[in-house]
Amino acid sequence: MEYRNLLYERDDRYVTITLNRPERRNCLSSEMLGELEDAFRTTGGDGDVAGVVLAANGPVFSSGHDLAEM
Repeated sequence: MEYRNLLYERDDRYVTITLNRPERRNCLSSEMLGELEDAFRTTGGDGDVAGVVLAANGPVFSSGHDLAEM
């Protein structure tokens, strides 16, 4: 699946999921949370995956929920 707010990379038996909204300090929008759920479900359903790294682009891992959506 293509994601707008995440980067999903698989390297052999390891997956890296990267939050990719650095211009918004990787705040967690409803769309991003849905993408994260999909990415983790996809990864969890793959018995060949040995580990997952959750990373973020930019200077901030995540500023929390996207309050602009409230």
